[in-house]
Formats: sequence, C-alpha cells, structure tokens
Amino acid sequence: PLLVPLLFGGDWDASIIPAQLLAIAGILALGAWLDHGLFYGVGRPGTWLIYALVIDALTLLTTIFVARWGLPAIALGFLCVALVATFARWFLVARVLATPIRAIAQPFAYLLAVVVVAGAAGWAASVFTSSWPSILSLLVIGLVVTIAHIAVTALLAKQVVIDVAEIARKLMAGKTLWPMSRGNR
Repeated sequence: PLLVPLLFGGDWDASIIPAQLLAIAGILALGAWLDHGLFYGVGRPGTWLIYALVIDALTLLTTIFVARWGLPAIALGFLCVALVATFARWFLVARVLATPIRAIAQPFAYLLAVVVVAGAAGWAASVFTSSWPSILSLLVIGLVVTIAHIAVTALLAKQVVIDVAEIARKLMAGKTLWPMSRGNR
C-alpha cells in the first residue's frame, strides 16, 4: 500500500491489491524458472514444452473467465494458476530426478514459513509506522522483513546460513567461489 503510490502516484491505488497478489505469484514463478532450466539441462525440453502449453492455456482460460471482475480478480486467478503449476511441477521434477515428491515439496514448507513470518512482521511494522512518512515507513518495514527472513532461515535452513558465511569468508579472503578456479588451485 505504500510502495505503489510512492512509485507511481496516488492515481495507481487500484493497483495495490493486484501488485500484492502478483508479488506472491512471482515467488512461485521463480521456481518455474529454475525447473525450466532443469528440464532443458537433462535433455527433456519436450516435457517442459507440454507443461508450459498446458499452464499457459490454463492461464488464458482463467483470465478469460475472471476478467469480468477486474484486475484484482485476474491477479488472483494468476496466483491460483501459479499454485496449480507449482504442484504440477513437483510431480514432474520428482519423476525426472527419481526422488519422492516429498523431497521436492519440502522446500515449499520453508518458503511458506518465510512468507508468513516475514509478511506478518512487515504488516505489524506497517501498522506501527502508519503515521510516519512513507519512505521512512518503507525503510523500517524492509528492515523488519529482512530480519524476520534471516531469523526464519537461521531456524529452518541452517545450512543456508553456513553456506552464506562460507561464501562471505571466501570473498573477504579474496578467494574465488568455485573450487577449480585459478584462485583456489
């Protein structure tokens, strides 16, 4: 609610809810981008093409159906399609990697925890800073969301924190990140 008017002006207030829904859908779409690379990398572009055609057709049909209710409905429809696409990819990726679906879906629980905790923390910060100037409020909200994200990551994905610390240590020592690069031989 603060960012859209700040970036585009007060005439764009109607875009706040669609922007929020599309931001969540964007998180799911990032997973599709990664899976796309996987299917091409393992030599299965045809499987990805069929998946993409089905999801794009579903997106088009959903948009046609919900368009009568306006942009917020279209954004919500896109979010629903993104969720369906994510669940469908779990089965496809599990099959390609010959691994249980549970192993593919498990990171989604972490993502969900981050979104819920960081989102709740951001919402609380927005309530607390609602009377502040928009830019200051956004800075505080961003800081609170970042801290919440780091806290959830430290609790649920300790290996991520270890990996980031190792990368930072290597960068601070002037080493490259790849084991076989010249700086580490």
